[in-house]
Amino acid sequence: MDSLNNDVRRYMLSLFVERDDALCLLRQFLMLNRQWSTLAVEHLYKDPWTRWQHQFVSQPVRAKQLIDTFNKCLQNYEENNSTSIAVDRPPRRPRPDTYLATTNEFEIPLWDYVSMVKNLHVPALYKCVQIWNQHTPNMNNSQEFLCRKFNDLFQAFVQKAQIKECTFEESAEPSSYPHIPGLLTFMATSLRARHVDLRYLNLGYFECTDEDLRVLADNCKHLETFKIRATKCSDEALANLISSQKKLVKLKIRLANDIKLTLEAIGSQSASLVKLRIIACRMSSCSEPFEGIGACKQLRSLYIRNARDFRTNTPTLMMPIANNCEFHNVDFSGTNIPAVVIASIAETSKLTLRRVHINRANSHYVGEDDESGTEQLLDMSVGIRALGDHAKNLAEFERNILPIEADALIYMLRLIGRQLHRLEIGSSAMASRESSDLVTAIGLYCPNITSLDISCFLFSEGAFSEILRRCKKLQVLYLHNIPIVNDTLLRMIREELGGTLKDLYLSNHRASVDAVAELDSIMEVIDEGPYEDEEY
Repeated sequence: MDSLNNDVRRYMLSLFVERDDALCLLRQFLMLNRQWSTLAVEHLYKDPWTRWQHQFVSQPVRAKQLIDTFNKCLQNYEENNSTSIAVDRPPRRPRPDTYLATTNEFEIPLWDYVSMVKNLHVPALYKCVQIWNQHTPNMNNSQEFLCRKFNDLFQAFVQKAQIKECTFEESAEPSSYPHIPGLLTFMATSLRARHVDLRYLNLGYFECTDEDLRVLADNCKHLETFKIRATKCSDEALANLISSQKKLVKLKIRLANDIKLTLEAIGSQSASLVKLRIIACRMSSCSEPFEGIGACKQLRSLYIRNARDFRTNTPTLMMPIANNCEFHNVDFSGTNIPAVVIASIAETSKLTLRRVHINRANSHYVGEDDESGTEQLLDMSVGIRALGDHAKNLAEFERNILPIEADALIYMLRLIGRQLHRLEIGSSAMASRESSDLVTAIGLYCPNITSLDISCFLFSEGAFSEILRRCKKLQVLYLHNIPIVNDTLLRMIREELGGTLKDLYLSNHRASVDAVAELDSIMEVIDEGPYEDEEY
């Protein structure tokens, strides 16, 4: 082991850090020798936030110790000792006259941990500062002090560390930390001055302005992943940022009010863009075909979810994408994409297509050319049949289907059902159609299914028994609003799938409390009572 060079050691450690027990393993490497210890410390501190941030709440002492460690680095090292750390040996200890009066030899950090951080997760940093403040005796609890301490640490990371990834806010939910003006600008300009290329930037719920985007476009030209909530910035500014990037690989845009120029600018990343997410954006300004996206021949994953206000014939807009890109997965949930587009995607992508999510929105505006202004639901039968004809490796299909689409779905299952692992087709629209034929087809043609949603379907006990007898790999089952879910059906589930089924979701059923409790003893039964989702 000692004869290995550092590159091999780094590679070995990179494999260990993916494991659940990574923290314990890295701590053991700390005890081996100086070479292994140095590399283990690099891994421990390059991303101290995202892997273990859930422990900061349950074990606040970890957050306090982390901030204490960073504080000691900033207090006890002179600038010429702390800006760069040798990889193969620990840094020199500072001279005694640089110690703080209250610091003893044992408390002096062996490494400059601040400079090792590669991922700056701003919400987690602020949370750690809060916990540190709460669990440190005789500490100033004012908001002003917290902001100052948080700002000091933020600036230290930006000025001393080789930051490659930064999350200003998560995309899932807004953070509670105070948005100190100028943080984003300071980070972008400081990293540029130090010739550090930021690769990952997630702005999440952070409300980015045109000025913020201008600074980013001027100073951060090597972003590979960029995520933004575009409620406070213009279409022109966002398009300019995208065009300024050298090699953008992943792009996520949420809540843009105008996106025409941005979609055109995406074509500037045609040689590198692999993953594109467009979430809840207004499409009213889009009148020309999406040639910019269609030019991205490397694009493999496309989400256009909950898009609204299409004023132009949607097939006209989407066809350049459908005809030119070979997708691994597409997700148009909440966006009424016409069946002809899905059919073209299936025919172009063929064996590469693995995931298709086309949950419909509640209604579809026919368009400005239709003077009646009526709303209608789109029949996806042609697209579903095309998936059966061409997408022979399809593993996931999600659609809150319409009764008129049931025959097309049976056709698709007969051709490619054996490849499916996830089939979620629950739909309130199916409550008016007797669907034993479709349920029987699932049992006959989908033996490898692991997740199934047939909520609101009407079917016989005999049809359901086909699923229980043949789908022996089933792990997750959704049975919301199924009239025949009673004690007998739960007993059948227990007898046939008791050893494999892990999660069973129920609502509005006729089974007794005792029958549900008995089944819950061998699997997780989530009984949600009356189902409140408006689709169901």
